[in-house]
Amino acid sequence: MLLLNMLFVSSLLVISNIILKFYISNNSINDLSSLSDYWSYFQSFLLSYYFWIFLSVSLTSLLLWIKVLSKFEISTAYPLISISYILMLIPGYLLFNENINFLKILGVILIFCGVFVLSKFT
Repeated sequence: MLLLNMLFVSSLLVISNIILKFYISNNSINDLSSLSDYWSYFQSFLLSYYFWIFLSVSLTSLLLWIKVLSKFEISTAYPLISISYILMLIPGYLLFNENINFLKILGVILIFCGVFVLSKFT
């Protein structure tokens, strides 16, 4: 049950970060040289539909995370958030043309092993 809940929390975290990355990719962030530039950028984000989708997904993730913490030890649940690293690899590759190299694959395998051990023996 914990693993399924954490898979859902991690999936929502991945989705919210994909939404944020889409916004950043479509709205140049390179010319932020002053605090007022950052504020303007942030305001434009707040007024975009990306923000509202991001907020909805993030709040859903938070509510589920609260449910997880109410039922399981934090020392067991928190490391399982690393499932999101595994889940983010494919969207990063498919949506943002990010490279998948040997070290990323090795890292994902190690994370998977850790998640397996935590979920199986706790």
